[in-house]
Amino acid sequence: MKKYILLISLFCMALLQVNAILPQDSVKKNKDRFILPDMNNALKSLEDLKSLEGLESLKDLDFNFDFDSSQMAELRESLKLNNEQLQAMKENLRENLKNMPNMKDLKLNEFNFNEYKGGKQAKTPTRVEKKLFTDISEVKFSHKYGNIIIQESNSKQIDLEIQYFDKNNNKGSSIVNTAGKTLSVITSRSGGGATINYIISLPKSTAVDINLMYGTVKVGRHEGAFKADMSYSDLSAQSFSKSKASFNLKYGDLKIDEAEDISISGSYSDVKIKKARNMDVKGMYTDYKVDDVVSFITSGSPAYGDIRLGTVSSVNLDTKYSDINIYNLISDMMVKTAYGDVTVKGISPKLKNITINASYADVEVSVPAGMSVNFDTDLTYGDLGIAKKHNIKYTENRETNTKSVKIGQIGNGKPTATIKVKNMYADVEIK
Repeated sequence: MKKYILLISLFCMALLQVNAILPQDSVKKNKDRFILPDMNNALKSLEDLKSLEGLESLKDLDFNFDFDSSQMAELRESLKLNNEQLQAMKENLRENLKNMPNMKDLKLNEFNFNEYKGGKQAKTPTRVEKKLFTDISEVKFSHKYGNIIIQESNSKQIDLEIQYFDKNNNKGSSIVNTAGKTLSVITSRSGGGATINYIISLPKSTAVDINLMYGTVKVGRHEGAFKADMSYSDLSAQSFSKSKASFNLKYGDLKIDEAEDISISGSYSDVKIKKARNMDVKGMYTDYKVDDVVSFITSGSPAYGDIRLGTVSSVNLDTKYSDINIYNLISDMMVKTAYGDVTVKGISPKLKNITINASYADVEVSVPAGMSVNFDTDLTYGDLGIAKKHNIKYTENRETNTKSVKIGQIGNGKPTATIKVKNMYADVEIK
């Protein structure tokens, strides 16, 4: 390997040397196209390097590569870029820049709850309002341009602090009112550089409903019901327990340390959760990374987002254009997918079933040596590969030009689990 790395490095040096000795004007005029350097000169430079002091070990290397002249000609032709193509690229970039929104209103004041508790703030608000409420069971926020900080306490009252960050003649304003046992906090004016932060301390088990655009939500430990509809916004939380938490995300990040029951509808978002009991997800273009979860299911056939699960007991997925990676599968897994690979890197001795129905999706399942499992594969335009470490017993083994059906057992003991895969235009590997 070291020899090949050294060879690649010297080859790059030779290319630089070829370019350096070429006669050039003081101002380069090579605007029309990129031209691949002559390979014969490059190889000659590599031969010359053999004589340099300290590079005697190169004498044993053979630099007589066999380059296909027709392929090199095709490569040079494919790298040509004329003035018309460059102009078209410039116009396209200019048009895209025109369509980008003005982002100056998205400059938000970052707020750290721990710093707030210690009395330290990154920026002093222009104005501050403080309000107290009692006998409230639900708090609703409708907010735009700013942050929301939420903490539960042992108190029976709600403490609300409103921080206004005005800019020039732009002043934010909010409306706070109560109806029955519901407290509503509405941002009536913000933007233009003006932002508002809401910091609220509420009794345990108080329900929270948030509608937020262009901001950040920070939550401590929360026991009450929680619902958030967020666009271009991020949320981070320590935990959601005892009640269900639901999220509707668009163009944002969600980070949670621990959750009991959680449902997520995501679009163009990233979700990272350390530990959860039950998760139900759907949406498009959203990546999920969960370290530890009991049950993970999809609804509504999410697509174009990858799923990475650490330790999971039960999995039920219906996806498209999504890669699925599971690192430790405990009990059972059912997957329907297309145009995305499925990889199970580890399984527990408690495993019962793996059922996969796929197309255009390579499947890989790692089975520990010595573990006995049944396998049942039905492949169209695909192959089954089983690692040599496993003892294999076939009860059915049929192959044609287009189809492969293989049923049998891995291991010598009584099978404790079954791996069943039906796949089209892709392969299956049992490692």
